[in-house]
Amino acid sequence: MSQVLWNINSVSLHGADRHRLDSVNCSIGTGVTAILGGSGAGKTSLLNLLAGLESPDAGTINSLFDAAEGGLPFYWAPQGGGLWPHLTLRQHLTQVTKDQDLADKLLDDFDLSARQSAFPDELSQGERTRLAVARALAVPASVLLFDEPLVHLDGDRKATGWQCIRNTIRESGTHLVLTTHEPETVLREADSVICLEEGRLIWEGPVRQLYYEPPNAMVGRFLGPLNWFDVDDQNRWLSSNDRTGEASCIRPEQLQLESSAEPVCEIVASEFMGSYARTTVREVAGDVTKTIYHRPSEAPEIGAQVEVCRTVERRTSESLHG
Repeated sequence: MSQVLWNINSVSLHGADRHRLDSVNCSIGTGVTAILGGSGAGKTSLLNLLAGLESPDAGTINSLFDAAEGGLPFYWAPQGGGLWPHLTLRQHLTQVTKDQDLADKLLDDFDLSARQSAFPDELSQGERTRLAVARALAVPASVLLFDEPLVHLDGDRKATGWQCIRNTIRESGTHLVLTTHEPETVLREADSVICLEEGRLIWEGPVRQLYYEPPNAMVGRFLGPLNWFDVDDQNRWLSSNDRTGEASCIRPEQLQLESSAEPVCEIVASEFMGSYARTTVREVAGDVTKTIYHRPSEAPEIGAQVEVCRTVERRTSESLHG
């Protein structure tokens, strides 16, 4: 069972024209917790409160953990890097750890060894981003607080950086709290997620629960596209074998269109979206339409008559857990 690191009780933080945080109640446990939301949601504000950089205007935040042996209770890595302009790249790491081998490894892992004598103002934005994360990983701390880590990196560098973060926290037993606006980062990296919108807590809990069993479509979309079928929608669109009798979320990889001797609907329009398709269907026996997200990403041709079905994998999963 996850141990609680912080309890956040009715916390509010005032802003210029509205609350940056508005009566937030949640807890943050061990493992990896992502704070997810769009720009202005309150992600950085919450992280700043955890770090003690700001104090709430109302409510309390209680820390329930101790510092790592010989280290710090937590280390905060801001989005801007917070680098020290008078220190070289290597000195940023040796300033926070006495382990020279660790410093060398992190420089190598983040492809910074060739730049170790450079100062922050001589680095590219990507190099500064990598240095800020490498420095944080060098710190002996119980918890790392990352504000949009690796946000300025793309492709292989971003994937490699996340692999370094993943390996380091697993080997050291360090816990991680991060802010992000990227659902894919939450799905790939986090155990738990806190969803914020305009300073308000929308949802908190395990990532898999939010992905597969969100309370409603609005909350479920924090983790990407979904199909929301209430009971009427199920009766109208889904094959009889796939109806559950209660509102449910079906993700794109759990839904498919199949040719049928007794079609339910016809294809009105379809768009290729990469790993899935967004298709609008219309009832064969009516004029009601619905847009669905499904796989495979290539939909049948316009005008084709089909039925909407859950995938075999989805049906099997539900039967095993049902």
